[in-house]
Amino acid sequence: MRKEIAAKTGLKEGEKLSECLNALIASDFVVKYVPFGKSKREVYYKLVDPFCLFYLHFVDNRDSLSVDFWKQNTSSQNVISWRGLAFENVCFEHIKQIKEALGIRAVKTSESALIKG
Repeated sequence: MRKEIAAKTGLKEGEKLSECLNALIASDFVVKYVPFGKSKREVYYKLVDPFCLFYLHFVDNRDSLSVDFWKQNTSSQNVISWRGLAFENVCFEHIKQIKEALGIRAVKTSESALIKG
């Protein structure tokens, strides 16, 4: 949500924050959506750039990664969670193709992530 983004970045809610978010959306780093079951005023922003997600999940705040990190951690909860998030992002990026494959291309749909709480 905008308030959380403003708080974490130190930007005030207003034109500058809107400019930054719109630039990220236009560059396909971020998507803007309304979660299922929420009102249209409750807009969320989701980071979807694969490299940024990977970097933040596995590289940021680490001095280094072991050369054998992937071999040693293929069944770790951290990597399993990452796979799930990566799959969700692939689905979001290919909604048209998924609808086509399911034979529901002409059905009007609204896509969003399910936010608990």
